[in-house]
Amino acid sequence: MSTGTEPAAGGGTGRIITFYSYKGGTGRTMALANIGWILASRGLRVLTVDWDLEAPALSRYFRPFLPPDYLRSTEGVIDLIRRYSNAVLDEPAEGEGPDWYLDYARIQDYATRLEWDFGGPGRLEIMSAGRQDEVYSERLRSFDWWTFLREMRGAVLLRALAADMRADYDFVLIDSPAGLGPVPSLCTLSLPDEVVNCFRLNLQGIEGSAAVAESIARRGEPAPIRMLPVPMCVDPVDEDRVQPLRNLARFRFEGYPIGLDDESAEAYWTDVEVPYHPRYAAEETLAVFADPGGGEHVVLRSYEHLAAYLTSGLVDRLAPIAETERSRVLADFEVGTSKSPSEVLIGYAAVDRMWAEWLQAILTLAGIRAAYREIGDHLGPQRAAEFADGVGRASRLLLLLSDDLMRSTSGVEAWKLGVDREWGGRRRFVQPIRTGQTQPTGPFADRPPIEIAGRSWQDVRTALFEALRIAEQPPVAAITAEPSLAPRYPGDRPSVWNVPVRSTRFIGRAQLLENLRDELSRRSGAVVLQALHGLGGVGKTVVAHEYASRFSADYDIVWWIPAEDPAEIPGHLDQLARAIGLPTASNVQDTAAEVIRALRENRPTSRWLLIFDNVEDPGHIRSYIPRGTGHVLVTSRSPAWSDLGRPIRVSVFSRAESVMLLRLMVDGLATEDADRIAAKLGDLPLAVEQAAAYLVAESASETPGSRQSVEDYLRLLDAEPQAALPTRREGDYPERAAAIWTVSLQRVRARDAAAAKLIELCSFFGPDRIPLSLLYGDVCVGILAEFDDEIAELRDRTLVEPKVRELTKYALLQEDTSDSGGPGVVSVHRLVQAVIRESLDPDAWEVNRAQVHLILAHGRPDDPADSHSWDRYRGIVPHLGPSKALLSEVAEVRLLVIDAVVYHRRRGDFDSSVQLADLAIEEWTRTSGPDHRLVLLMRYQRSIALRARGAHLEAYDENREVYERLKVVAGPDHTHTLVAANGLGSHHRTFGHYDEARALDQLTVNLTRQKLGDDHRLTLMAMNNLAVSLRLVGEFHEAEQLDKRIWEQRQATLPNDTYTLFSANNYGRDLREVGNFAYSRVVLKNALVDCRLVLGGEHAETLRTAKNLAVTLRKLGELAEARDLTTWAWEIYRRTVQADDLDFLACQLNLACDASAQDDDALAQRYAEKVLERYTELLGPTHAFTLACLNNLAIFLRRQRKYALALADSEAAVAGLHGTLGREHPYVFAAELNLANDLFALGEIEAALQLDQRTVSNFTRSLGQDHPDTLAASVNLSISRARVGDTAGAAALLQPTLARMVATLGAGHPSVLQVRTEEALPAALQTRFNCDIEPPPT
Repeated sequence: MSTGTEPAAGGGTGRIITFYSYKGGTGRTMALANIGWILASRGLRVLTVDWDLEAPALSRYFRPFLPPDYLRSTEGVIDLIRRYSNAVLDEPAEGEGPDWYLDYARIQDYATRLEWDFGGPGRLEIMSAGRQDEVYSERLRSFDWWTFLREMRGAVLLRALAADMRADYDFVLIDSPAGLGPVPSLCTLSLPDEVVNCFRLNLQGIEGSAAVAESIARRGEPAPIRMLPVPMCVDPVDEDRVQPLRNLARFRFEGYPIGLDDESAEAYWTDVEVPYHPRYAAEETLAVFADPGGGEHVVLRSYEHLAAYLTSGLVDRLAPIAETERSRVLADFEVGTSKSPSEVLIGYAAVDRMWAEWLQAILTLAGIRAAYREIGDHLGPQRAAEFADGVGRASRLLLLLSDDLMRSTSGVEAWKLGVDREWGGRRRFVQPIRTGQTQPTGPFADRPPIEIAGRSWQDVRTALFEALRIAEQPPVAAITAEPSLAPRYPGDRPSVWNVPVRSTRFIGRAQLLENLRDELSRRSGAVVLQALHGLGGVGKTVVAHEYASRFSADYDIVWWIPAEDPAEIPGHLDQLARAIGLPTASNVQDTAAEVIRALRENRPTSRWLLIFDNVEDPGHIRSYIPRGTGHVLVTSRSPAWSDLGRPIRVSVFSRAESVMLLRLMVDGLATEDADRIAAKLGDLPLAVEQAAAYLVAESASETPGSRQSVEDYLRLLDAEPQAALPTRREGDYPERAAAIWTVSLQRVRARDAAAAKLIELCSFFGPDRIPLSLLYGDVCVGILAEFDDEIAELRDRTLVEPKVRELTKYALLQEDTSDSGGPGVVSVHRLVQAVIRESLDPDAWEVNRAQVHLILAHGRPDDPADSHSWDRYRGIVPHLGPSKALLSEVAEVRLLVIDAVVYHRRRGDFDSSVQLADLAIEEWTRTSGPDHRLVLLMRYQRSIALRARGAHLEAYDENREVYERLKVVAGPDHTHTLVAANGLGSHHRTFGHYDEARALDQLTVNLTRQKLGDDHRLTLMAMNNLAVSLRLVGEFHEAEQLDKRIWEQRQATLPNDTYTLFSANNYGRDLREVGNFAYSRVVLKNALVDCRLVLGGEHAETLRTAKNLAVTLRKLGELAEARDLTTWAWEIYRRTVQADDLDFLACQLNLACDASAQDDDALAQRYAEKVLERYTELLGPTHAFTLACLNNLAIFLRRQRKYALALADSEAAVAGLHGTLGREHPYVFAAELNLANDLFALGEIEAALQLDQRTVSNFTRSLGQDHPDTLAASVNLSISRARVGDTAGAAALLQPTLARMVATLGAGHPSVLQVRTEEALPAALQTRFNCDIEPPPT
């Protein structure tokens, strides 16, 4: 849409005055507000415009005279501008004239008149910056002012807007943003007739404001803009500092205001100078009400003088204000600026404690004293009297209208107390705030509440402050400045949260939760554990869940840890590490320790809550309690918590709570009948809910709570034989506790045999989080088919869902929904499980348990080493112990247990892996004998876990014995035998038996290919192991080709699998070993990124890849990046693994090489000597790793000119490697190259020359003439030739060697640059190349 004709200049007699400041904090907005009031008080029509869009503040000076929702409901400048801009982009409407844009320049559509009677025609209006809702900042941020001005002809709109303003008002005062930019420019150039240029008396303020004045003078068109410079916030007591700055200001603004002679100018500068007053620095109050008057340094008098200059003497004084009115308005201002001596009282029901805390904190940040008090029928007369006393002393009452408060007698009384304070037409004393979903009724419905549901904290805060007439800026600033200390909005949930979803209705426990909150809120600097203990069924877990949900906003982390099985706790902490972004180690115990350390140190936050649910023994979690400033909550049947924290006994319901729950769940239940049921059940919460569920489930044809239904239910309970609960503390339970569930169970058995069978099965799982995917699986469906003809006919899993609903209806199980949208989980309380199991005869007991074993076995994923399967294993493994799966002799079940051992190991829980293997081996050996194949396979898995845990010798012995037994028992080509052979080869490599490993690995590859084919995962694993052995015996090219094939095959099928990442790391190393440094970097960099994403930053494979990449970077000459990466890995190793971990030692040796490459050989020597000591102790003096370290140490010694020591170490390394690896291994050639360097340094040039010649020949034959090690040896040989006088021979060798170095390494490689520096004078060549050895993974 295009703009047509423009409005004529002028169009009205009004004047537009912009108040501008080069810097913020001058008092510009306050001056504008007061002058506007002064002009309106003398009968003028005044509009004030808040064009300071980034920091709108003008309305704060008028807040007693504006509606409470003014900011949120009123459109303003940015809305007008955007509406015009949108219209420009639209197609013109039919018949639209050229002056269409005038419809968008009607100022009256956006102006709000202040609620004040100025008398006569005088009025004061305000145009806001814009509707300040939750998207205000986005509307502002996304608007392009340059596009508006240049492409949308924004100047046309501005001229039309100015004309409209002049027509409707005598004076328009525009509050401009400070500084420079498009918005200040249009406020000072496009709109005004005059500019009030406000500045403080300092150099920056004066110079900046004077420069703007000069700019306006140059560009003031079509008529010059009148400029009035005004010094602001001038401290009259600092005259010595101020006077020179006054003189500077008058000099820089010489000639302003235009048209004044010298005497008048002197008077102007004296009159308009605005003095500093501390009151106005601390609050936003109009001086027309607050200034006491009199004297020449009061603020109001300066504003009056300025008004006189702006009106050419028409207005020079404020119209008088009656003292009663002045005092009343000042009181309104003081309420908004926290000067009231009284407090705001917040009344709440227990469920809204968190809202009360948040409101108190928000008010406190604004300077308002606030207190909160609970309201509840359970509190008694003393607490009610204390609340009434608080109401009497408060200035306002906020009542949080939850469902609980509105249906309580004490809530109604609190409302009446507040309303009684509103006598005499006084402003409303009671402000309701609705937190629940129920619409207020009765007395609570006489006024609109502040709504909380679904609103942002900013929106709720704004509504609250408008209702109480409080300025918003202090709490915003406080929240922004100190987010760690800011109050948390109860409508928000922590970003790290895993508390299970529960559908259980929560009733009562108000005092328990209040006390728990009080204890946990006492932040004393060290965590205080709170232990909820009591009988099973009293609701300990439910209370913990309610606390977490009710007070979740106070935390950044809330993490629920099922703790019945202590071995599972590290795994849950490992998941927490991933959730909060902590690096994860290869061992979950190490990760768990790091999580505890981080929380203790308040990383990443000090606001955390850990909940350990169902702890059997305090000792099980002692090492997992962070001693930081967060909170720990425990549920347990044990009361023995005094040593670790504060035990809190959870008792049965009070009778009132039992009756409340029964009547809430059962329609039509009379209070006296609910009382009878509760008495029969002993007020046990689990039993009360069970009874209510039974009454509702049986109510098909009558009201659930009818007298007849109650009588029938009580007769059923009495008819059941008296049987104690199957628990160690049955004496504490109701007399007929077992009958409570037996009645429901018998009813289900009579109604639905398949549902009854399903709950029997569930009683043999663990009690918590039984995956519905297992219950909907083929095995479970087949079992239920024997009890349901429809299931038997259709075999449809959806037919199991009604059985779950039936059991849920009777409260025999509880269903938890799944966040992923798939099947969720169900839980059965331990007491319910115990009662159901006790109802079965021994044969049925065994049948159900065996069926559960099969359900678990058929639910297992294929490969426990695949990280994608771990979520499913996480749902299955916790049920192995409770179901006694280790007792099964069924092969499928035992294979599941073996897979569980692998799962534990692969996810880094080595201790749990070994412990489960030990239990299984003991039990299976007892029942099946030591040579049973599955016993041997479990022993093999145990050996791998032992090796991962660092017990290498024990692991080697067990693996070797298992392999030998399997060859006899199962045959050499049996899958289990081949698996054990793979493991044994790995152990051979660990102990330096490389030839034995290569021979065994080659045999295993051949047998596996014949048995399983080339693409089977076990074949790929065997090929991987063979490649490792090839690398270790020095057959680098063969290893590279084999690893490439493995990597490509795995990459094609499982690109992010752990084994694929492992293969990428191996292949990247092979590429370096064969001299392809550039592609090695590409492969390893990509692998490191994938490892960090898939496995985590501290996983063993991530660290191996990082240190591997670092070596490649060093070989490429990227020394700083290499050292940084090695240091990163080394720091994690140092923190997460034992000092004798082989990967850690290899990393430390790499770090020594990095230090040496950057000429820090003394540090390199210290690192290498420590590694040498550990290798010697762990592996022996003749192990290849020990000798490699000795080789590197010799380099560091020689570079420090410790030639004799270096020679001794080099000779020992060469001799040792000859014995360990033979004479044809590339590592031997590397050690011989370094020995030649020692000889050369000691002056034994001929010996060095002979050894150099042999080394070049060996490297060329083994690795090729273009390999970097061959090239390094060739440079060394040319140096030796030059030293013995064979200059021509040296040059003849050096020139082609340099050419190959450029082709292989690149012209910018440090080694190439080094050789080029010295090549012009071969006889002067000094720098010989060394060859370090990195101990490879085994």
